Amino acid sequence: MLNDGFMTIWLLTIGMILYATGWERQASEGISSRMLAILIGGLLLLQTLELPVGAGLTVKGSVVLFLAIVIVSVVMDNPGMQLVFVLASSLFAGLVWMWIRFMYAVDPVFIVLAPGWDGALAAGILAGAMVERFRSQLLTIVLASVMAVIVELVRSFSHAEPFTLGALAWWDGLAVAFAAGRITAGLKGYLRRLGEWLVRQLKRAEH
Repeated sequence: MLNDGFMTIWLLTIGMILYATGWERQASEGISSRMLAILIGGLLLLQTLELPVGAGLTVKGSVVLFLAIVIVSVVMDNPGMQLVFVLASSLFAGLVWMWIRFMYAVDPVFIVLAPGWDGALAAGILAGAMVERFRSQLLTIVLASVMAVIVELVRSFSHAEPFTLGALAWWDGLAVAFAAGRITAGLKGYLRRLGEWLVRQLKRAEH
């Protein structure tokens, strides 16, 4: 089993390479490199900051910053019913992620990648299939990842068991989900364009 945080670093490195080699639209829909650098730098600085909420629950400062930036950007980008759809998609993906975590906790029979990553993989695929835009996918996955650990959050309040939201293992799940979401969204876009091309060819053949 890989150490916590390795998957995040690995996928982030791949994303940065893709962004720097001309795949910025697929990686982040053209978000400026300055904004990404500020975001990543801020997350790294605040990862060491821990905010005690109470009853054994601690939230990393990086999670607070990340949620604030993502929520604000999505609200500005998706008014009205589009935002409602994003929230509904987050709920669905989060329930699937949480169900897989619970299933593995009870009886880990069938494991695809790892018990901590399979739920993230499923949630990311769902987010990529349901939500189009980069920012909306990110919010969907972030909210789903918070929902996925809701059992641990409740347990930390009710039984004073320590739990940290934003630990390296949490970021690993988020990275896996987001990579799966971007790949799914990219495949969906290519399949859509392929279908449109086939329809044009059929229309030409009819004439």
